[in-house]
Amino acid sequence: MTLKSKLVFSFVFFITLATFTYSFLVEAQVSQQKIKGRILKIEKIKALKLWKLYLFSEGDVIEIDIKNKEDALKLKKYNKKYIHIVYNVYLTRGFFLSKNRLYSWRDVNNINLVQEKKYLIDRIDHNLTCSLLAELKKNKELNLSVEKHLKDNNFNINDILAQCSL
Repeated sequence: MTLKSKLVFSFVFFITLATFTYSFLVEAQVSQQKIKGRILKIEKIKALKLWKLYLFSEGDVIEIDIKNKEDALKLKKYNKKYIHIVYNVYLTRGFFLSKNRLYSWRDVNNINLVQEKKYLIDRIDHNLTCSLLAELKKNKELNLSVEKHLKDNNFNINDILAQCSL
């Protein structure tokens, strides 16, 4: 074999190996997740013949790919409503694809809105507390006075400081 044919053979071999490795990694499913949330938006990606679902759940926006056109059209009817989704999480995906792909879904009729509001109130309470403590850290004398008062009244300030990363 000549050097040129060895190089061509090596190039073709590595390209083939890279293609098989990539296709294996793209289809490597890591886990399956269940989640309840509210549909924010469903959009079609024309170049990929794919739909994207943006779901709001527990303070996060989760991006999920939908391959089935019927599911995407049915989910469009539930826009801004709550649904229960089962989706597969993959090791990696191709360009413009998320790691999450829709597996199944169903409507959630009786969602407990109190839970979502409680979560938001807890987050606001946490943020206000951490902001207050951060401001207190700027004034050393006031900070020591407030810490002494909280310890005297059996407030566990160390847990709060740990949660705020202060």
